[in-house]
Amino acid sequence: MKNIIVYIIVLLIFLPVSAQKNKNDDFLFPIIKNKKWGFIDTTGKVICEPVYDWVGNFSEGMAVVNIGATGITEYNTADGGKYGFINKQGKLVIDAKYDLAHSFKEGMALIMSNDKYGFIDLEGNIVIPAKYDYATDFNDSIVSVEVKGKYGLLDKKGDIIVPFKMKEPVIFSEGFALIGYIWDKGYINRKGEIAVDTTFFDGKSFHNGLAIVTMNKSGMQGMIDTTGKFVIPPDYGWLDDFTEGLGSANVGGIFRTDIGMVDGGKWGYIDHNNKWIISPVYESSTPFSEGLAAVKKNGKWGFIDKNNKVIIPFKFNSSYSFSDGMAWIVSAGKIGFINKSGVVIIKPQFDHVEKFVQGIAVVNIGYSYNEYTGEKNNGKWGLINKSGKYIIPLEFDEIKRVNDGFYRLKKGNKIGYCNNKGKIIWELSE
Repeated sequence: MKNIIVYIIVLLIFLPVSAQKNKNDDFLFPIIKNKKWGFIDTTGKVICEPVYDWVGNFSEGMAVVNIGATGITEYNTADGGKYGFINKQGKLVIDAKYDLAHSFKEGMALIMSNDKYGFIDLEGNIVIPAKYDYATDFNDSIVSVEVKGKYGLLDKKGDIIVPFKMKEPVIFSEGFALIGYIWDKGYINRKGEIAVDTTFFDGKSFHNGLAIVTMNKSGMQGMIDTTGKFVIPPDYGWLDDFTEGLGSANVGGIFRTDIGMVDGGKWGYIDHNNKWIISPVYESSTPFSEGLAAVKKNGKWGFIDKNNKVIIPFKFNSSYSFSDGMAWIVSAGKIGFINKSGVVIIKPQFDHVEKFVQGIAVVNIGYSYNEYTGEKNNGKWGLINKSGKYIIPLEFDEIKRVNDGFYRLKKGNKIGYCNNKGKIIWELSE
């Protein structure tokens, strides 16, 4: 049961609300009608009739479906029933006989049978027998599996490449995975060999050949390469990954887990040679995006360019990076948007927003969340264009961007879809 709960959480990533597009496939949206699930295309045409009791996403040409579920859980997954796979013609090509199934990734899909986990290929062949207590998805052709509380690594043939001795599963990025608990973290390569010794308090995944690590004794951060050599020395209270050639960095402060932020110090920007391009004179900073970065000075936020020239004066209570030519700002506790000239295009009026993408932003009025009590007010959601005009009214319980130019709308148990022009391609149904 423990593993089922864990996988329910993992499966949330693969639910209909967050499907990812395979560039070689036409994208299909999950729909529900009369409590049965099927799929439509981007024009709203039904491609697979709603006959299933639950569906996941299409991935690598296949979608997880459930037959026999008695309902939908609080996690929006199937309650009971059996899992199988359909193709894009809606044909059941892998029988619904598994207690749990995951979307395909790297040609492999996790399945569960008799409370044990294994993997099948795209033809439905059992490649790795269901005999493990837990398993992750394949990543970089490697999977973490558990036996009696210890984790090992398997390849796609099911051969053991790292014995069952690790305390937790690992995820590979650029051929390396972070291992170990607090005070003894390091990195292994795809052969399971220690590539970077376990001497760090914490570390992040490799990105463009570099990984940010936190030192044990000092709590300071630096960046290492894949050999473990420091490219950026551990002299910083905080480091962000490089964006547009510069990395936001804090000197003199330290990250405090109790408040979830860096305490003290000043912020600036360094390059890959550890040279200060913009001196650390700011109270806070964000990564560069579209040539500008939001920085804080004397308690107010403004925007600078890479020459440290102030492009937008320091006058906002809060702000963040530009996206699609727009950045959100906060005034009197409400959120609005400015353009790159610093002109307030959409006056502060929202309680929660998402960044602009292709001229559209998801916005909310009424949302609130207390991180201490966990109390949440969901408010109502809508879609606006860059002039602030609603293209989808502020009346939905949830709106999620599901693919380029398309959004999923939810009201109660009903779901529907619209495009970024506000045209409904599937009316809300349940």
